[in-house]
Amino acid sequence: MGPVSTANPGDVGAYEAGYGTGVVVEGASVVWGAVKALPKLVGGAGRLVKGLRNFFRTSTDELAGQKRGLASKPTTNAYDEALAGGRHAGFAENYAGRSTDEIERAIRSLQKQADDHLEWIENPYQHVPDFDKLDPRQQQALVTEKWPSDIQRLQEQIDILQGVLERR
Repeated sequence: MGPVSTANPGDVGAYEAGYGTGVVVEGASVVWGAVKALPKLVGGAGRLVKGLRNFFRTSTDELAGQKRGLASKPTTNAYDEALAGGRHAGFAENYAGRSTDEIERAIRSLQKQADDHLEWIENPYQHVPDFDKLDPRQQQALVTEKWPSDIQRLQEQIDILQGVLERR
């Protein structure tokens, strides 16, 4: 990937693409465009989604250390936002008093759900057997809006739970 770009409101980056990684990468709009075109792709979609799965599974701090040309500071922190009473405040409050084992189990469960969603993007028929019978607009909405936004929410919840564990 190319060098880190400055985040302008019109930039399409990994964070703005709906995955909450908090980084903007030059050329990310090309990747996101490819994801949007998944329903139309015949070959190579599996490799693309697997690459995205690995990319979004890695934390921002790990990515910054891997010479991938990403910004090292996140643009937002879901844990801090939740503590301040913002998005997911109730979720953070709910898990604050739970045991470490329970939080770790929740993280694994959320990650499994995010992985399932990535698989649905790769192969929508796995989740919606009659996917081809849906209106094309509905197909596109599931693959490019609904499931990616679910992944973003799940990743934010994972980040919150990791923040709870780190601050114990």
